[in-house]
Amino acid sequence: MILTGVNQMELQIIKTDEELERALAEVEEYFISPPDPGSLGARRFDQLTEAITAFEREVHPIDGA
Repeated sequence: MILTGVNQMELQIIKTDEELERALAEVEEYFISPPDPGSLGARRFDQLTEAITAFEREVHPIDGA
């Protein structure tokens, strides 16, 4: 089970490309070993994907999206 950063269950905001890279590396592990629905790992996965999406939408927008 991947629990990296779960102790930081507060909302994570990605502010730099370096933080984005760390978040992407962490979320990739959940695709290798998916968390159980409703678990701390599942909540962490949701937080990471929301933070990644928000950062990419703000900093690296795709034209027309």
